[in-house]
Amino acid sequence: MSTSSTGTPGSSTAGASPPGHTTPGATTHPKWKLATVKMVNWFTFGVVFAVMPIIAGYFIGATRGSERTLTDLIGHGELLIVATGLSAAAAGQAFTMKHARFGVIPRLLGCGNVLIAVFTTLWFADISAALGDKQRIDESFVCTYSLWFFSTALVTSFSGALVAELEQ
Repeated sequence: MSTSSTGTPGSSTAGASPPGHTTPGATTHPKWKLATVKMVNWFTFGVVFAVMPIIAGYFIGATRGSERTLTDLIGHGELLIVATGLSAAAAGQAFTMKHARFGVIPRLLGCGNVLIAVFTTLWFADISAALGDKQRIDESFVCTYSLWFFSTALVTSFSGALVAELEQ
């Protein structure tokens, strides 16, 4: 003899969910779908377009037959400018949120992004001043650590943008 989900003997709806009830995970929540679309847009317009001058520099050099290394492309701190922009925008977004759903997380992300923005700003200013004064800089060091700061800014600003989107 079969039983329903309420335990009533003889019911033909054994194991069925009550009307209007959906099984968790059965469908994607619309908020996640919208957040995914917005994050793809954020990445496309906020990140890809920000690094487009560096990518264009590579292709222009390649078209002219020059062999440019990654150090040639970003060894003067170019990615630090992008990291600063990403981090500063994410910090501003974090500090203007309601903070209802995620508590202190947006503020922590905002503070982290402020630190990244301040450090990358000061470091780029130092690199620019050194180059302007015709001083030698270690381009390999700048390349390596600007990639690290860019990656960190990318993760923290993406996290902040996602939290902000889900907070709405």
